[in-house]
Amino acid sequence: MIKQLLNIEQACSFEIEFQAKDKLGEPIDLTGVTLVGRIKKAYGSPESIAKSFAISVPTGIDGWFSIVLDSNDTNMEPGTYVWDVIGEEGSTNVINKYAGGQAIIYPSVTIPIDEY
Repeated sequence: MIKQLLNIEQACSFEIEFQAKDKLGEPIDLTGVTLVGRIKKAYGSPESIAKSFAISVPTGIDGWFSIVLDSNDTNMEPGTYVWDVIGEEGSTNVINKYAGGQAIIYPSVTIPIDEY
């Protein structure tokens, strides 16, 4: 599993690319895997306050995927959050966690405080 600290500017678009690898360092074939991602204040926070984000998988074969957040996704109260990406293999229903960690939302000067 990839562990990564995400540094995100409030109310700005954000994208980062990862390559999923197995324990031997070989790329994992993501063909047929449905990836989903969420960010929330803490691991125990209710799902009602979690934000889902888009996952882009260009080919699947070589394990590359991107996390894509638009300015609405990142328009959150500044602070430290947790995030992860899990995937379900369609043919086996096996669920794996591919990436996760902390995310820091940094305040933006041009965003009014009452808009997040």
